[in-house]
Amino acid sequence: MTWPATAWKSAAAFFVGLLSAYFLGPQLVAAAASWPLAASPKWPWFVVLCAASVATHVAGAVTLTGSTIRPLGFITTVEVQFAVSFTNRLAPAGLGGMATVARYLRRRGADPGEVTAALALQSAAGFIIHAVATTAVLAAVSPQLLTRWRPPAYMLAIGVAVIAAALTAGVAVANSRGRHWISAGVAGLREVLADRRRAGVLFAGAMGVTGFYSLALTASFYAFHVHIAVLSALAVFLAASVIAAGSPTPGGLGAAEAALVSAAAALVGQAPKVLEAVLAYRLVTYWIPSIPGVAALAHLRRRHIL
Repeated sequence: MTWPATAWKSAAAFFVGLLSAYFLGPQLVAAAASWPLAASPKWPWFVVLCAASVATHVAGAVTLTGSTIRPLGFITTVEVQFAVSFTNRLAPAGLGGMATVARYLRRRGADPGEVTAALALQSAAGFIIHAVATTAVLAAVSPQLLTRWRPPAYMLAIGVAVIAAALTAGVAVANSRGRHWISAGVAGLREVLADRRRAGVLFAGAMGVTGFYSLALTASFYAFHVHIAVLSALAVFLAASVIAAGSPTPGGLGAAEAALVSAAAALVGQAPKVLEAVLAYRLVTYWIPSIPGVAALAHLRRRHIL
């Protein structure tokens, strides 16, 4: 007996919901308990948080523009990025967003090889920027972070997920589709590096995505009166992003919040304020963009762009 596709989707959604509740539940309980004690946020920094969240979508559009030779309307591409903010909530590992971008490029006339190369190139650029930034920043603050940060015990599950993801990636590389993905990314990277303009656009966009997310987190800390150095906030973001990337939940839901709270609290203390800042950061950068994302998706589908 085989399950219909809807049953598999329902089971997957139930599993994701359980994981989210397991990781995020204790944080929400603690936040509710401390909410009456919360100081009012500094609204200028909260405005910076919101502006940085919007800027991550603009930077994502810049990255996509640099990853393909197809001419893309910039405003439309930004709208696609907002649609991605919704479709990425439907599947882990950014699969929903990748499917959305792939459909967008196909509608622009790209063949499957070009689409594969563009997606692989975006991933490669993001990985390179993140790896370089992580190496540089953690080299400066790692002694302090590593001696003070003790990740919660339940993050063992995240470690297992990361190992499973690595094994899955190894299997994928071993088959023809995985080899095609890797070779397309390498070929696309060679091509874009040979074109200085495209290379500048691609890597500027990737830097912008990382930079604006870091700025959003830093602004949220300052808005909620968390005294943390900019470099330390960047280290917290980069370290937590690595853990969240291995989470089986969409957008690292639950794991990202736990990692951000535990890392920042280990560095500066102020656990209740850190918790408030992290939840506000995730609300503004993760949940709220889904609302215009639904509208953007509907609008793009009406125009037959997606």
